[in-house]
Amino acid sequence: MSKLIVIIFILFTTHAFGQALTIRPINCVIKESDNKKIARLLNYERMFYNEIFDTDINFDVPITLNIYGKIKDFKALKQQYEILKSADGFYASNVNEAFLFKSSDYISISLHEVSHGLMQSNFKNPPRWLNEGMAEFFETFDFDENGDLYSSPQQRIIQNIKTGIELKEKNRLQTFFSLNANNFYTEGIADNYSTAYSVIYFLVKTKNSAALTNIVKLIKQGKTSEDAISTTFGSFKNFEDGYKRFYYYVK
Repeated sequence: MSKLIVIIFILFTTHAFGQALTIRPINCVIKESDNKKIARLLNYERMFYNEIFDTDINFDVPITLNIYGKIKDFKALKQQYEILKSADGFYASNVNEAFLFKSSDYISISLHEVSHGLMQSNFKNPPRWLNEGMAEFFETFDFDENGDLYSSPQQRIIQNIKTGIELKEKNRLQTFFSLNANNFYTEGIADNYSTAYSVIYFLVKTKNSAALTNIVKLIKQGKTSEDAISTTFGSFKNFEDGYKRFYYYVK
């Protein structure tokens, strides 16, 4: 599996990190090496959000991770918050904290849920594709043997997107970007998460951070996702053609 060396467009800084992160283990033990790894990966998330939202506020956004060691305790918590039974983690905006079970991939889940907290600090009511797409992308972050950051492409998602393109699915993207919050989480939820990730991955892999920044800016100004994309790429067809061409050839 090839690795995407990321932070193609993240701006590095001498700002002091790590002071706005609280990791709270509940009936479990978190290794010090894992604490440091989460903190370091989170720093890259903060830089990514600063780049996309053209700000520096994310250096100091407080993040709290509540990590549960007992599944029965986490299940009870999900029931309290009315979270899907299958969820391994969730972000609660009312308390601005993330909650997750200490599974074998809990660090990836931590990165996913932290992304929702950072998004909330930058965009109070983001479109679901942006919120979940960014979170899905961040959960693929890791360090290689040399300590360099990379992202492991989600090959299952990429192959599903390629299959859809080969089947010549019409209006897939326009239909997707028109989904409201309720539909995103109820109608074809797995496919919606996959498509959201595929949009962010496409923009990152093609080194098009300026496009993502402009799309976000226009949506915050009141444009629909489709209109923001059309304005940024000249037309929605230009975006769709580039997206399909990318996934047709990507391995």
